[in-house]
Amino acid sequence: MIDHSNSPEPGASALTDALDTALRALRWAMACAVLVAAVRSCVYVVRQDEVALVLRLGRLDGAGAGRERAPGLHMSWPYPVDQIIRVPVRRVRTAVSRTFWTAPTEAGELEQAEAAAPDSLRPGSHGYSLSGDANILHSKWAVRFTVRDPGRALLGFRNVEKMLLNELDRVVTLACAQYRVDDILRSDEAFRDLVGSLLKGRCETLDLGLAIERVDLLELSPPLRVKNAFDAVLKAEMSRGEAVNEARAWAAAAVNEAGGLAARLVSGADTYRIRLLSSVSADAATFEKLVPQYTASPVTLRQTLLQDALRRVLSQVEAKYVIREAPGGRQELRLQLAPELKGPASRGKGAGALED
Repeated sequence: MIDHSNSPEPGASALTDALDTALRALRWAMACAVLVAAVRSCVYVVRQDEVALVLRLGRLDGAGAGRERAPGLHMSWPYPVDQIIRVPVRRVRTAVSRTFWTAPTEAGELEQAEAAAPDSLRPGSHGYSLSGDANILHSKWAVRFTVRDPGRALLGFRNVEKMLLNELDRVVTLACAQYRVDDILRSDEAFRDLVGSLLKGRCETLDLGLAIERVDLLELSPPLRVKNAFDAVLKAEMSRGEAVNEARAWAAAAVNEAGGLAARLVSGADTYRIRLLSSVSADAATFEKLVPQYTASPVTLRQTLLQDALRRVLSQVEAKYVIREAPGGRQELRLQLAPELKGPASRGKGAGALED
């Protein structure tokens, strides 16, 4: 007879086998998870609008242009051996400076303070800059930039954007001191362009690794207490400019009209002069030809000229009437030089009489 007192029970053996199988599966799953995590940490993708920098044991990997990983799929050692830093180089970023501007929450305080006392502007609390003629000016600025050298911009400075804003404030102070406040308020384009050129020069000198795209002047205002006076002056200057432009336009139109009228008068006078000279020259030539004939026979020439004149006149007369008073008596020749006008005012006009 077989003794089963020391052999394990069938149920306990099956449970042990199941636990061993589960532990082996768990170990394999953990190993696969670790392997997948290791593979994923070694593979990274750089997007189209960025480049990547690799810090290997805390130092920048690569030299020159090889430090930047272009867009695409790349391999690296898992963290913490390699650390991937992505830099959006093609994305335009904007930094705004309110150093010289009074914040909206402080605008009421500033207005109340200036209403109470004209010289109550508090340095350090209310932002402002001084112009070249020692006037106060409030302004808000924004600079748009892209990252040109990611290694220099990220690793060469603790906070390159803050440094850029500090340089922006510096050049705004320098540029504001070169202009009168009236010139800035009337036309701020030159002021803004000077700030932009100075900031680009400073970025190149300091080698920030950034490319300045544009500097924008977002807000510009004199102190609140005198803002209405400045606005009234600017409005008056605009009205003056409009009136001057209208006067200049009217003057130009009047000069052009007078020039055209003068040209027409001169042209008509020239035409009349030429026609008169031609007529006088023709008459002079005719008289020169008739002088010898008149000297030879004055009576005959006078009769000939009279007959020619009568012939020309009679050829242009519309109607001719011969009136006889009595047989063998006096006769009248009446010529109708023009048709009679209808109406009482035309009676007795339009007819000529020539007695024979």
